Amino acid sequence: MSAGLKIRGLVVARGGKEVIRGVDLDIPPGQITALLGANGAGKSSIVLATVGALPVTSGEVTVDGTSIRGMRPEYVRRLGVAAVPEGHHVLSDLTVADNLKAAGYDEGQIAEIIAHTALNIFTNYFNNTAKVIVDFPQVELTH
Repeated sequence: MSAGLKIRGLVVARGGKEVIRGVDLDIPPGQITALLGANGAGKSSIVLATVGALPVTSGEVTVDGTSIRGMRPEYVRRLGVAAVPEGHHVLSDLTVADNLKAAGYDEGQIAEIIAHTALNIFTNYFNNTAKVIVDFPQVELTH
């Protein structure tokens, strides 16, 4: 079994001021995790430091036992750790493929992601439609 993402004693400073002190966190492999807290609690700083977008003052961040502290975000992503910002729409004028390029994915990865996502959307739609038809067999569908 893989070790997943481990954060030990994370300390992060922003603007010369310590904003995170002594955070420990374990995320098992394959988990999608949400970090919740009040505004200004340090959620963004923890996430950005974990994915390599902010420097870590001290502490350790590892993926499957390998240190990712100080790695650039594109290398951290290749190890399976990424942050998904909410609501910022920084690249909202770009296509899905262009957003994925901006995130560091190559053409092959982009094609695979889009195909997989489209298949999931279609499968979920079809399964939900089939369920509705089964739940209401007396309804006739007409064009």
